[in-house]
Amino acid sequence: MGNTPFCASLRWIEVDLPEIIAYKEQALKDQQPLCWLERVKLDITNLALRKTFFSEINLATRQTLVITEGLLSYLHETQVALLATDIYEQSNLNWWLFELESSLALKDYDKVYARKIFDQYFANGNKTLLFAPEQGADFFQQYNWKVAKSVSAWKKLHRLKRGIKFIYLLEIIMKLVANESWEKIQQQGSIVLLKRSPAVSDLVKTKEVVEKR
Repeated sequence: MGNTPFCASLRWIEVDLPEIIAYKEQALKDQQPLCWLERVKLDITNLALRKTFFSEINLATRQTLVITEGLLSYLHETQVALLATDIYEQSNLNWWLFELESSLALKDYDKVYARKIFDQYFANGNKTLLFAPEQGADFFQQYNWKVAKSVSAWKKLHRLKRGIKFIYLLEIIMKLVANESWEKIQQQGSIVLLKRSPAVSDLVKTKEVVEKR
């Protein structure tokens, strides 16, 4: 949650694997939440448990923002599609925020040495970047989501002064010697906010009601 200012009435539900939640609770045991905080031990890739959890949240809330931080890029496209569908099925889950890798990042995957090292030590050599759709954020339109906002992750980190050390120096050098490459780097990750849009069936129902009147 970082230094984000929250009001006491905000209900923040944090969902993660049991071992991750246990670690966080131990590490933050002396910290006082600034809002109504709940931690739920759940593997979000478990379809049955996920559907039940989403349904419970939907019944208990009216306006909900879903944040999937550091998740989508580790899932296969079919898994992301199912997640998009499951979230949309709950009418009060109105917004969805996540970071999205570009297809360029996936194409250049084998050229990035840091990724190879990460995969070797944390994933037994298997690729950890799995989801980076050619359509970008428009991928989610087929699941009745529309893009409310999309910004470059690099530029956002730059603005918040939370980027890589010496990023300002790197930016100056890259713009001078390889500006095109620098532009591509900045496009490799984005922060996307989606808003649910009416499903075709909902539009048909609305039209029928209007015609009856």
